[in-house]
Amino acid sequence: MELNWITVGGLLFIVAVVIFFLIKRNYQDEKEFENFLNDNDLPVDKEEDEANNY
Repeated sequence: MELNWITVGGLLFIVAVVIFFLIKRNYQDEKEFENFLNDNDLPVDKEEDEANNY
């Protein structure tokens, strides 16, 4: 039984491209989420911040 190296190479290439795409997309999503958190200008009230303020 002989391996078809073109098929194996193509499959490895596709897997590498998908992994690269997922890492790149994750990095972009992380940056967008950080920007969203940094740009959120809603003030936090002291009463809401503490559980027991008696």
